Amino acid sequence: AVANEMLNELFEEFNIKEQYRTFGFKALDILIEAEKQAHSENHFESDHFHFSPIGLVRSPYINAAPNRPDKDAKGDFYIELFSKYEEGLRNLENFSHLHLIVYLDRSVGYSLLVNPPNHNVEVGLFASRSPFRPNPIGLNIVEIKKIDKNKVFISPIDFLDKTPVIDIKPVIKSLDKVED
Repeated sequence: AVANEMLNELFEEFNIKEQYRTFGFKALDILIEAEKQAHSENHFESDHFHFSPIGLVRSPYINAAPNRPDKDAKGDFYIELFSKYEEGLRNLENFSHLHLIVYLDRSVGYSLLVNPPNHNVEVGLFASRSPFRPNPIGLNIVEIKKIDKNKVFISPIDFLDKTPVIDIKPVIKSLDKVED
């Protein structure tokens, strides 16, 4: 509204013809929309979201992963951030654990009723940790073993190698503690 008022004042001051005013207001609308998209990075539209990975999970699991993390699993487990995000790891070593949020890119389809492993009862999808979901997002809390440049070495996980990482966040015990 302010930009439209300012543009209108300029048109009045310089006695701009109506046809040029129409063009000017349309150009302003286009610029405002472009600015909105540039600042939102176009993450949200009316019916879907857009995310870009910040890195990849690296694990020994190429074609299949266990149903749950195996604390005795062999191999290297780490998060490899893309180099442009490396600076964002500053001070992460001050935390013992982190939330690892991934896009389960090889998950196909879902059912609203599932049978979790080691359970003899069917439950609703949202009462399970099934990777087959309408929005295949994976979440794990992992221990930080060490950080080397853009690599965060972590405790074993149950994600396939090269799973896209959406985000990582430190576990803050005073905020993330849940009592049963």
